[in-house]
Amino acid sequence: MNEVDILIVGAGAAGLMAACSIAGSGRAEGLSVRLLERQEKAGRKILASGNGRCNLGNSGPLEGHYRGLDPDFILPVFRIVDESKYREIFLELGVALLEDEAGRLYPRTLRSDTVHSALLNALAAGNVRVDYGLEVYDIKFRPGSGQDRFLVSFRSSTKDQLSGKRIIEDQVKARSVIIAAGGKSQPQLSGHDSGYTLAERLGHSCTELFPALVPIELADAGKWRRSSGQRVRAAAYYHSHRGKSSAPAEGEFLFTDYGVSGIAAMELAEAVERDPDSAKGDLVFDLVPDMSVEELTGFIMMQLDLHPSYDWERLLIGLLAQDILRVLLRELRAGEIRRTAGGCRSLARAMKKFSRPVKATRGFKFAQLTAGGINTDELYPETLESKICPGLYLTGELLDVNGDTGGYNLRWAFSSAYVAGINALAALK
Repeated sequence: MNEVDILIVGAGAAGLMAACSIAGSGRAEGLSVRLLERQEKAGRKILASGNGRCNLGNSGPLEGHYRGLDPDFILPVFRIVDESKYREIFLELGVALLEDEAGRLYPRTLRSDTVHSALLNALAAGNVRVDYGLEVYDIKFRPGSGQDRFLVSFRSSTKDQLSGKRIIEDQVKARSVIIAAGGKSQPQLSGHDSGYTLAERLGHSCTELFPALVPIELADAGKWRRSSGQRVRAAAYYHSHRGKSSAPAEGEFLFTDYGVSGIAAMELAEAVERDPDSAKGDLVFDLVPDMSVEELTGFIMMQLDLHPSYDWERLLIGLLAQDILRVLLRELRAGEIRRTAGGCRSLARAMKKFSRPVKATRGFKFAQLTAGGINTDELYPETLESKICPGLYLTGELLDVNGDTGGYNLRWAFSSAYVAGINALAALK
């Protein structure tokens, strides 16, 4: 039976960084490190992140941008891996970071394959063994077995085309294990729930999982088909049938043939998913967030005074894209609104508070992230070592930590993996 000092499960962002933190600069000299990945390629989500540009983080404050049962769980990790340390980690990998006007951090090349290649180069240089197409399906913790505390069972994740049987099935003993198998989001890019299952079999508990940062399907999408493909800068919040409203999100909304997408819409998806009712509520839009009701009323009245022969569509053409405006005016029955000061105010109020019924989110296939995960109360926040199984470390999207858009989730994946890796190494040296 094979033996290894540190076994890492999963070669996504967290798994690759955990391996790099162990192998970098000769820190793991004399120790064996092995990484098992169920896919035939590592880091597929890295390659797709940031529309191929890989938004690695954000230079602004991190506190307040993460959710979970314990939002403060992240703080010890980010004290260890502050922005200066984070930049240093990537410089050591050969990746210089570039900051845009919004504080988002990218590789200087603005290419995700730069980060992907740098991580794989570091593993090759550090003599980390990476095996692809192998699925870890069981981990047993053996507290009385000396140094080889973990028995890890794995098998080929592909099947023989003729017999349909799995080709490889084997076990390996490990002194320490890092589970970095990621979440369920984007199964077409390797998303899977195996990491949660492995952690639960070792005694950990998992909070409810649901897709986050995902587009929203609207029940009235058919009526709005004409506006599909149109973008609007707006603000919106989710309002449930129980009368509970989410925090508002402001930014770009993309109207689609199924509902609404765009960063701001995806930030509201978590509130939709957390609504316990099967019949969902409404997205309530402020379609002109840069004007108050009074300002918007004044603008409409001014246009009416300047162009008394114009219909409502021509009067409001400077506020919204024409295809959106036409559908909106139809939904508001603008033909019945009188061309008076009261009518202008009524129209302004409607544009500042316009509801569209929610059907559902688009699910894990279209989600950027899995919300929920392994209960962080069961880990030491300074090391990410399990309180239940000494020598076991859990990291990344697997945990009940999810962040906002803008680089926060990759920042957590890489930072938490770095902390797990250096502590797994320190415990064995």
